[in-house]
Amino acid sequence: MDTLEEKPKRTKKMSLKNMSEEEKKERKTMLQREYMRRRRQTDPEFLEQQREYCRTRQKNRVFSPEELEKHKEYQKIYYEKIVSDKSKLILKVDEMEKELNKLTQMLTKIGIIS
Repeated sequence: MDTLEEKPKRTKKMSLKNMSEEEKKERKTMLQREYMRRRRQTDPEFLEQQREYCRTRQKNRVFSPEELEKHKEYQKIYYEKIVSDKSKLILKVDEMEKELNKLTQMLTKIGIIS
């Protein structure tokens, strides 16, 4: 998330004449996101209201049984992927540490490193 110290940036004004309906819709969405981002950056009270709104909405969310099952399945797949990615990274780091140790031993034998 952006910090409050950063100065909000504005987008350039554009002509809507040559835009398709989809491009106009994308432009409007982008401008709305930019406005909300700027407002959160400049108004800490609004930022806290938004955070509280998100927290309560997430807590009070009601799923239909189908949505709940789909949501649980998605979470299961997502977290399995995270765990497997982390374990792969840990293995890579271990391999790199072993290679580094071998290289440092070779360099000390040669006399480059003391």
